[in-house]
Amino acid sequence: MAQGMTPDGIAWIAAGKPDPDSPSLLFIHGAGANSAAWWQQFEAFSHDRHCIAYDLAGFGASKPIAGTNLRAEMVNAAAEVMAAAGARQAHLVCQSLGGWTGLRLALDRPELVASLALSCTLAGIAHGPGLAAFQQAVAKMDERGPASLGLGEEFESAHPLKASLYRQLGALNPQQDPALSQRLFAPDFLVSLSQLKQVAAPTLILTGGDDRIWPPESLEGLSAHFVCAKFTVIWKSGHSPYFERPAQFNQAIADFVGST
Repeated sequence: MAQGMTPDGIAWIAAGKPDPDSPSLLFIHGAGANSAAWWQQFEAFSHDRHCIAYDLAGFGASKPIAGTNLRAEMVNAAAEVMAAAGARQAHLVCQSLGGWTGLRLALDRPELVASLALSCTLAGIAHGPGLAAFQQAVAKMDERGPASLGLGEEFESAHPLKASLYRQLGALNPQQDPALSQRLFAPDFLVSLSQLKQVAAPTLILTGGDDRIWPPESLEGLSAHFVCAKFTVIWKSGHSPYFERPAQFNQAIADFVGST
């Protein structure tokens, strides 16, 4: 396992060896997690692929967002992590909040992106059903914000120890700036539906069947706006299928990456 810190203070980890002929896998976490949350994906993929994960700015061991150009900071952080870890290009696997970075990296630095998997995320797209679903979910959140709805209710009941581990991983993060959500959903920061045609990378839109933040019906229509996209559902999973149903999630990613 390798680890490091970029010059801008973004902490990253990696496993497996970079291959100049094969893109790496870059995992970008959601608001209730950090790079450590991807341990079940590293275990599944790093034996034959180069895997990278990093703490988003203000999460885990990474420094908070420094300036006013949020989009540039997001894109630059991901690009710098790839360079530091020795990745020429990557298949992006983005969970929830991570989708904001992944989509903008695919738009602004397409040469770095082999494919784009958007898991349980609106990815900052101006898509009416997704925006409405998030507003409905906000009313159900507690002081932890989106992390409070990060797991499905069935999973929490059936796997209390795993649910506790999930919460402990999130508790390692510093307290988040409450203004971040407003910035992420600001109209001038959202990506329009028409801009999605500029995403050259094959795209997978994946959601949990019991996701309490973005249920399947709120995201299903997005795939039609990309040049090359497919939609899939991990059934019996809430908002975090990578954690709740890792075997099914990993197979969906392996099938998608293998077909691109």
